[in-house]
Amino acid sequence: FEAVVAWRLPTPANAVALVGGVCIPAVALVLLWCAALTDPGFLPRKTPDLIPQPEERVPAGQAQTQYRIIEIDGLNAAPGAAMCLPCRVQPETQATVSSTIKLRMKFCDTCGVYRPPRTSHCSICNNCVCRFDHHCPWIGNCIGLRNYRYFLSFVGSTTVLCLFVMALCI
Repeated sequence: FEAVVAWRLPTPANAVALVGGVCIPAVALVLLWCAALTDPGFLPRKTPDLIPQPEERVPAGQAQTQYRIIEIDGLNAAPGAAMCLPCRVQPETQATVSSTIKLRMKFCDTCGVYRPPRTSHCSICNNCVCRFDHHCPWIGNCIGLRNYRYFLSFVGSTTVLCLFVMALCI
């Protein structure tokens, strides 16, 4: 068989193929585990006894969404005060500009919490996720705030692996 004989010849191409054939799949597998096992940014739920129960049920056709308006002081915000905001509030350079931001937070009936901006409820995981992108069936987890970089790195490494395999086949 010719392939066995070709591997016995010490050439730089064979060394690159061997090292790349071991390292690239190992990196892709580690990134897969990181994306699948890292918490995507689930919001903690309220216990059922703490969820407010409405006294009157609104008919299905007239359902209204509940919102809460909160204000965050951009200059004196605590690190956890804006945990799901798209970006941290930077202090303004001019003193005339107000440093208070008003946010509209939507109430999630399932979790019993007010959701910050860019937070959505995943129907598959049944949790609210900060900066929710999608639920990936390939890794079995939501892609959100805390595992987005691992997921993109995993997709990039599998793309490099596919290109490497195609280059070896040519």
